[in-house]
Amino acid sequence: MTAGERRARLRRGRFAEVLAAAALMAKGYRILGRNVKTRAGEIDIIAVRGKRLVFVEVKRRLTADAAEAAIGGRQAARIHAAADYWLAPALSRARAGLRSHPAGATPLAAPRPQRALGQGIAH
Repeated sequence: MTAGERRARLRRGRFAEVLAAAALMAKGYRILGRNVKTRAGEIDIIAVRGKRLVFVEVKRRLTADAAEAAIGGRQAARIHAAADYWLAPALSRARAGLRSHPAGATPLAAPRPQRALGQGIAH
């Protein structure tokens, strides 16, 4: 892959993240962070609506099923670990209903959160 191809792929991925954030905001979520870095890895989007806090991993694929399938066990574990790092200071103050969501972005449809990863994060 050439440097130009890598830049184009990064641009498409960042655009998918913008679309996913817009879709969450349209559903009433407030975006708390984008591309949040933790010791365990990066979280694409952190959003909240009421007491629901979501950690979103955005995958740009042709279909929603392909986007969901793109998140394997190791990556799901990394997302959970990154969420734990991000939550560590807040967990001593309050506990909320927490879920993790991959978000699919397809060329012809608005991104939509997919089902929770595994059983989500339970604290």
